[in-house]
Order: sequence, then structure tokens, then C-alpha cells
Amino acid sequence: MEPDKLLAEDHSSLDKLFEEIFVALHMGDYQRAFTSLDYFWARLAVHIRAEHLHLFPALLETALLKDADNERRNANAPSIESVIEQLRVDHNFFMSELARVIKTMRLMLGDDTGDSLRHNLAEMKERLESVSHRLITHNEIEEARVYPLVELSLLPDEATKIRRKMKKELDNIPLRFVDDA
Repeated sequence: MEPDKLLAEDHSSLDKLFEEIFVALHMGDYQRAFTSLDYFWARLAVHIRAEHLHLFPALLETALLKDADNERRNANAPSIESVIEQLRVDHNFFMSELARVIKTMRLMLGDDTGDSLRHNLAEMKERLESVSHRLITHNEIEEARVYPLVELSLLPDEATKIRRKMKKELDNIPLRFVDDA
């Protein structure tokens, strides 16, 4: 599987997992929402790790990158370096916002009075919506501008190595999810 398809298919899988969180919240099944969120967060972390450890460095290091990128954009478009930097900023945003929601949900699930639920549910949904909206744009940029550069800027053997490394990262989910996945 080509790197752009590998990661794009992972985006689709992650999108479905993220939707499960909203469904569970809508149904009032907060334990299921928490479990889905925790799994989504872990899966997103390995996706991001694959990009940070293998994809982004390979693209930034290639001498052909500038030629491939220049062919794909006009003079006013941002450089691939600035695009990757913004993607990293997005990754930090996603992980920190999801960590906040997980922390809030843990507290909420441990509160027998229900006061925490009423107080925090709106904030959690707002944070999740913010992540959702930003994730859509983020994934569109990756799929249109970044992932295709693997085939355009790397030699076939290098692209194959990157693909294998990224697949290994994507398969390396935390052990607590191995039975649940």
C-alpha cells in the first residue's frame, strides 16, 4: 500500500472512531464515550508518531522535495516546510485538547453526584467539536499536499522503507488496547 493511501485509510478509520465518541455522548453512555475517546487518542498518537518519526523527516531531508513541491504549488503557496510545521502545531493541539477531555471525563465518571457531568459536558463537547473541525482541515492538507510527496520526492526503495516504518508505527498501539481492537 502506498504511504498516502496507508495514512489516508488510517484517517478514515480514525474518523469513524471519533464519531463513536459523539454517538456515545449523545446517547448518554459516558463510560462508552470515555472508552472510545481513550482508544481514539491512542490511535491518533501512533498515527502522529508515524508522521513525526518517519514521514516528515524523510520529506524534509530529500533534495528533490523543493522541486516536487514547486511543481505542485504556485509562488504564493506556503512551502512544504511551513505546511509541516503547521501540521505539527495541529498535532500538539489535538493531543493536548484530547488529554484535557480525558482528564475531565475521568473526573466526571468518578463523581457520584452528577454535578461534574452537568458542569463539564458542554465544555467537553465544545473541545471535541473544536478538535473535529480542525482535524477535517488538517487531514485534507495532509492528504492533498503532504502524503503524495512520498512518491514524488523519494526513490521507490526509500518510499517502500518509509511505508514499512509507518505501518509498523500504526500497528504499535498500546497493549491495553490489543484485546479491544
